[in-house]
Amino acid sequence: MHRRLALLVLVVAFPAAADSEVQWMKVLLDGQKIGHARSERRIEDDTVTTTEYMRLDIERAGVALRVQSEDRSVETTGGTPRGFGSRLDLGSAVVEVEGRIADDGRWDVVQRNGGTESRQRVDWPAGALLAEGVRLELARNGLAAGTRFGYRLYQAASLDAVDVTVEVIGPDPAVGAGLVRVDQRVALPGAPITMRSWVTPAFELARSTLPLLGIE
Repeated sequence: MHRRLALLVLVVAFPAAADSEVQWMKVLLDGQKIGHARSERRIEDDTVTTTEYMRLDIERAGVALRVQSEDRSVETTGGTPRGFGSRLDLGSAVVEVEGRIADDGRWDVVQRNGGTESRQRVDWPAGALLAEGVRLELARNGLAAGTRFGYRLYQAASLDAVDVTVEVIGPDPAVGAGLVRVDQRVALPGAPITMRSWVTPAFELARSTLPLLGIE
């Protein structure tokens, strides 16, 4: 039996505004709530900061597991990356990555795993986007049924980018009036996944499904 993780919008905590948008979602597995997610987008001057948090309480092989993740993107209003942060807490281990663009255009990155810390300077993958860049790319291409395009999504954990293919399936009234289904295939090395989302004409997320920890 295929099992999919579903994110359903619970409530928008604050009305959409020019400088702050917050969205809360509940997370379901086979119809049962197993956690929640929060997405916040803030604009200050010419800087957009997007923070995405998720908490899951799941069970695998009879063992309870709590997973918490937080990703932060700092970009210009035009979608140019300026900084990022990522934190993954598996209970038994916490992994953190932070990156900031340097004056020479390269990136200063700090990685923490348990009690160890490492620093390095890396190049940004050509064409890689963070959250605001992805949002702008989706808006530029629109929601006409049959639209297909691709972009490169930055992965803080591996300090590189993966290719994402987007296909607009079209209106899906069976899920909700006015909602449009958009599929995104993420080419993770050795384990590609497809995320199915339903959005409003204003690109507001209403529902999304994706595989959970390798279980689809």
